[in-house]
Amino acid sequence: VSAHLSQNIGEIDCDRVKTGIEGLGGNKGGVCVRFLCGAMSMCFVNVHLPSGTGKEEDRKEHLHEILSYAFQGISRNGSSRQPKNGFHRASVYRGLEHDLLVVLGDTNSRLVLELPEGETLPKGPPEAWLLCDELINSRGPRSARSMGFREAEVTFPPTYKYIPGGGLSSQRTPAWCDRVLFRHEPSASSRAAVSDNEDENAEPTVMVVDYDSYPLKFTSDHRPVACTLRVGMPQLSQAD
Repeated sequence: VSAHLSQNIGEIDCDRVKTGIEGLGGNKGGVCVRFLCGAMSMCFVNVHLPSGTGKEEDRKEHLHEILSYAFQGISRNGSSRQPKNGFHRASVYRGLEHDLLVVLGDTNSRLVLELPEGETLPKGPPEAWLLCDELINSRGPRSARSMGFREAEVTFPPTYKYIPGGGLSSQRTPAWCDRVLFRHEPSASSRAAVSDNEDENAEPTVMVVDYDSYPLKFTSDHRPVACTLRVGMPQLSQAD
C-alpha cells in the first residue's frame, strides 16, 4: 500500500475457500482479502475454478460458493469453519457486500463451440473466437453477469494453452481462461462520505486504465493477465 494511503486502510481480513473434491481439496477455490480504504469497502478474490469444456455450470457454482462462504464461520454443508492461519471467519463480512469486488485469476472460461473431430483450432482470427467465449456469453442464475460483474474489453490473445517456450498448443482448443472481473456497487456509507464532500453530486468511480496479457514463456502453459483500475475515492485523509 502506498504511504499516502496507508493511514486510510482498516478492517483488514482474509480467507480461503476450498471448492475442490466437495470442499475438501484446495486444488480449486479462492483466496480472498478485504479492507476499507477510507469509507469504501474493497474485496479481491483470486480464484482457480474447475477446468474443462462443458463445465460452465460447475464454474458458476464454485464462484458462487467462494463469494458466499468467504469470511463466514459456517461452510456450505453447515459445519463450522474454525479460525485458522489468521483467517477470522467471524461472519462479519460477505464477499458480495463490498463497494468494489474484484475477481481475478484462472476462471477456466472456455470457448463454447463444436469443432470437427480431430480439430482444435476454431476458424477465423482470434477476435472471432471471442464470440464463443463462455464468460462473455454467460447468462442465467449465478452467472458473473447476473451477479453484476463487468469486464473491460478483451483485446489480448488467448491465455491458454501454450507450449512453454512456444506458441499455442495444437492439442487443445485455445481459450481466455485468465480474466479480471469487477463489480462496483457503492454502499450507503460510501455514498454518505461522498455527500460530505464539496461536490454533492460526486460518486465513487471505477475506471479501467489497462487490461492486457503478458508473456510468461518458460514457466506456464497460461499467459497471465493484469488489469489497472482507477478508483475515485471519497474523503481520504492525507498523510503528514
